[in-house]
Amino acid sequence: MNSAIQCLAHSPKLVDCFLGDYRKEINQENPIGTKGELALAFGDLLSKLWTPGRTPVAPAIFKRKLADFSPQFSGYNQHDSQGQYQSTLVCPACNKKSVTFDPFMYLSLPLPSTTMRTMTLTVLSTDGRNLPSPITVTVPKCGRLKDLNGALSIACSLRDIDEMLMVVEIYKNKIFRPMTESSDSVALIRDEDKLVAYRLPKDNQNSLLVVFMHERVERPCKFERAMPNLKLFGIPFVARLDDLSTGFDLHKLYLKLHSPLLMPAEDACDDYDDVGITTSEDSTMENVLSPTIYIGLDTGTKDDQCSCSDF
Repeated sequence: MNSAIQCLAHSPKLVDCFLGDYRKEINQENPIGTKGELALAFGDLLSKLWTPGRTPVAPAIFKRKLADFSPQFSGYNQHDSQGQYQSTLVCPACNKKSVTFDPFMYLSLPLPSTTMRTMTLTVLSTDGRNLPSPITVTVPKCGRLKDLNGALSIACSLRDIDEMLMVVEIYKNKIFRPMTESSDSVALIRDEDKLVAYRLPKDNQNSLLVVFMHERVERPCKFERAMPNLKLFGIPFVARLDDLSTGFDLHKLYLKLHSPLLMPAEDACDDYDDVGITTSEDSTMENVLSPTIYIGLDTGTKDDQCSCSDF
């Protein structure tokens, strides 16, 4: 009851009416009304509430008067406050307007639905300068890949003049498919999909695209005689190569991409294991799952181009 009275007592138009000369507006002839008794009790209550310097007021008289006309409010049981819908009906024949107020206790409101989603991608540089880093961006749920590229470009401070992004999906440590702006919708990308964005230079877009996939040796148990297995791990490296003349060019390119990840020499020698590098060359990215060149790198003789400190 307190909350209902507080709402009524702070409705400006209602308060102005009952603090003024409202008695002449009371309809005492309405057969379904309260003969003005409830209005007078409420007016007296408002007058006490808005009198300057008054102490807290107990609305006992108003409550008794309310219980006289609405017995369900007698006693001290808990009752929920009700609101009212105003319903207006106009007769199409005589244009008579009828206004009614329908009580309600619950108001259904639509839950706010977000139109945006957050996505986290791993961004890799192709110049060997920066470590791979996760970037989280916000994009429209029904947007396309160009929206993702735009948000990603801003988040990673992409140099639009000389850099571009190549977004791909990684599955089982391979490049599963490139994400093309013309066909891909952000809604088709699941939260569990692993996306990687490669920062590529714009000036050599027609150059050979090289993909390096990483393999590690899984040796069988010493009691087994099976041959060691090679298992893919990590995220592939991608770069463009302007001039490919020897396998050593690929070797140098890989070391350049790998340089941000190098450990101190003493740690690398302690943890060294056989490393295989599988490279796939294709300018259209359509056959990245079919490696065409395999380079085995290990620490053999002193004449080798790499040492244990390289890996």
